[in-house]
Amino acid sequence: YKHYIIIQAMGGDNQEHLEWSGLVESKIRILIEKLETCLNIKCAHINPIGYSHVDKETHPYCTQWVLGLGIKKPVDPEQTVILDLTESVERFVNIVYQRAASNSKVSRSIQVKTRHVKKYELSKYISSDILEQGRRKRRRS
Repeated sequence: YKHYIIIQAMGGDNQEHLEWSGLVESKIRILIEKLETCLNIKCAHINPIGYSHVDKETHPYCTQWVLGLGIKKPVDPEQTVILDLTESVERFVNIVYQRAASNSKVSRSIQVKTRHVKKYELSKYISSDILEQGRRKRRRS
């Protein structure tokens, strides 16, 4: 994929983070459903593994999920594709916070963040060792 959404669940301490990340993870399917109804999205694919942030000192209690986006190609090659994911992402975030509020799991230190990133920007969030896993190294002849 060329486009990704990074979903980050951040909590204040270990126990709070475990509960919070579990809640966020359980609601990711809702985001996928919302994104797949967007005009120019062909598919949304989640990697079910939660990763820690590259900068563990700044974000010690952070779990991240990577969602790949397949973009529909325009019929006219000169036409540009416009991605407006704002409404779908905001709905997801609101649902997560509403669910947390009903479970009384909301504190000031709990956050969920989403970011649209391109493939070359993934290394800012996920370690390069993890990004290289599963890729075949090309042989030089």
